[in-house]
Amino acid sequence: MNPSLIVSQLNVHYSHKIILENINFQVFTGKIIGIIGPNGAGKSTLLKAILGLLPQTSTRIEYNGKNLNKQRSTMAYIPQRSQIDWDYPITVKDVALMGQTINSRWGSNYSKKSYELVDNALHKLGLYELRNNRIGELSGGQQQKVFLARSLVQEAEIFFLDEPLIGVDYKTQGVIFNLLKELTRENKLIVIIHHDLGDVLQYFDELILLNRIIIAQGNCSAVLDPTLLSLAYQNT
Repeated sequence: MNPSLIVSQLNVHYSHKIILENINFQVFTGKIIGIIGPNGAGKSTLLKAILGLLPQTSTRIEYNGKNLNKQRSTMAYIPQRSQIDWDYPITVKDVALMGQTINSRWGSNYSKKSYELVDNALHKLGLYELRNNRIGELSGGQQQKVFLARSLVQEAEIFFLDEPLIGVDYKTQGVIFNLLKELTRENKLIVIIHHDLGDVLQYFDELILLNRIIIAQGNCSAVLDPTLLSLAYQNT
């Protein structure tokens, strides 16, 4: 069986307010998992808690039978575009190269392999000709692909993407999902926060429906049941 990501009894509180309560799920590599739910449901908080970016209480967060936070090099995170300073003077190539930082000693030079990984990722995403452009000069779709290139360069095993399709045209959405599908064939695990319940959900292998608690998990047709959606989106 493929390696799995297990999250058990995860709770997150802010100022005594419960944001996530008793979160339990297991997902397997080789799949694209979508996390859906209304605004304020705790979707981004869930990713950040799994990544160890937020304080949380949990009995277990494991990947392949081991503590996930002791395997940080296996995780790649692409935040929402609104959380990135697009005016920062950094090039496409340099952002992609950041994916190798976790594998390099501080202050050391990058290896020949690192630069080869960057070139391969930029070619794969159609960004090679833009490698010397600053990220602020790119379109929304191109910017999203730059950070996906960084994740490829990292050679991660789990990819966490927070709303990656915001500001991305339909054609670029297809390019991104085709690449993600290719990654699942390499036994990678893709976890995506998504807000739209439209036709793009056809790309997901499983969905997790969230609103402070997990309301449902399973294939798209099962989770998109009107009764379950009503439970998640009521009073929103």
